[in-house]
Amino acid sequence: YAKVLARSARYDDALDQARRAMMLDPRNGDYVVILVELLRRAGEKKKVLDLLEDIVTVIPGDPGIEFHLAELYNDLGRSADARVRYTQVLFHVRPVMPNGPYYRSVALWRLAILYYRESDFERARFYLLRYLKYNPDRLYARYMLGYNIYFRQGEYEKARRELESVIQRDPRL
Repeated sequence: YAKVLARSARYDDALDQARRAMMLDPRNGDYVVILVELLRRAGEKKKVLDLLEDIVTVIPGDPGIEFHLAELYNDLGRSADARVRYTQVLFHVRPVMPNGPYYRSVALWRLAILYYRESDFERARFYLLRYLKYNPDRLYARYMLGYNIYFRQGEYEKARRELESVIQRDPRL
């Protein structure tokens, strides 16, 4: 019901509903995720951080909680903490989970970006290739792999093949 209220732009009511649900079942990861999403939308990063850091010890291994904690750490520039939590998402997520494929894809992409920013090109490549396994049509990822990884590492033939595949998939280029 909290999600319906939020979509109706009744955020205060949605927050109240999410908090009530949490009181009924504080160990329900779905309730936590809904409350976190609403609090983040309201700009309550400190409350979200406190809630997630407390709840992750109570409900360990919940991919939704791990994902939102990783996203928050990433937003706050705490890249080491974000890497740990994104890795936890990959460890705990299952494809049959409602948001499992989304959490996995975003975690793989974010890990590739974080490692690239730290100039750890081998790990960035690893996560990019895994991301592309699940999302083969993502041209931005293919471009990043071709130019930012292969080309900059001197693997010109791989870079050429990857960048040509980008051009072939999008005739506007």
